[in-house]
Amino acid sequence: MIKQNKSGLYNCPECDNPLTSEKEIKQGTVVECPACGTESEFITVKPPQLAPLEEEK
Repeated sequence: MIKQNKSGLYNCPECDNPLTSEKEIKQGTVVECPACGTESEFITVKPPQLAPLEEEK
């Protein structure tokens, strides 16, 4: 899990690349890292935390 960085952005939990989203951030919002393609989900909003999505088996 990762938290908001100092510049107000979020970093990818896999490659640490800054992430942006044009969507409203709420619990369950999924964002994709443009650098590595990892999809991450906001698991909490207060405080904001991201976790990589796990593929269903």
